Amino acid sequence: MPRPTAQELIVYRQKKLLEDCTVAIQGHLDLTARAKGYGDAQTAPSISARSYAGYVNPFQAECILYGQWCASCLALAYQVLAEVQAGTRVPPTPQQLVAMLPAFTWE
Repeated sequence: MPRPTAQELIVYRQKKLLEDCTVAIQGHLDLTARAKGYGDAQTAPSISARSYAGYVNPFQAECILYGQWCASCLALAYQVLAEVQAGTRVPPTPQQLVAMLPAFTWE
């Protein structure tokens, strides 16, 4: 098997970093939802919490805020990704990217 080229290694590393950052962000969103008691074995807690935002229920208001926060986290992540792809930002580690996300509290 031939050795990968330098360009192939760069593409692989970028893909791996994107996957790692995606997992880290999803983990952060899920951890935040789980801290409030959302989620179960079948769904990601962040999806479970956002699902309550779509209809009238006792949890709707807090879940709307949570969904808005998730959207702002993802918007920031896509902004960082665009800057990395444009060459105007050094790729952050997954931990650095999570640290950049806006804070959220359930209160």
